[in-house]
Amino acid sequence: MASATLGGRNQALHLAAVRLGRLVGAGLLDRATVAALLERTAAEIGLHVREARPTINSGLKFGLAHPRELKR
Repeated sequence: MASATLGGRNQALHLAAVRLGRLVGAGLLDRATVAALLERTAAEIGLHVREARPTINSGLKFGLAHPRELKR
């Protein structure tokens, strides 16, 4: 996300949240930890929490609904 352009930061944040949400849905990551790390990263790239939090929640929700299938 650090390399995202000014207009693409929110989109990059959403994509990261979806991808990590899929891993949360597969039981590999903790949702609260992922959300906190995404919020911190969003702040570091200049997104305000009021803008970032809904984007993160939306991405995580989608990712959780489509968990990553693990090969065994």
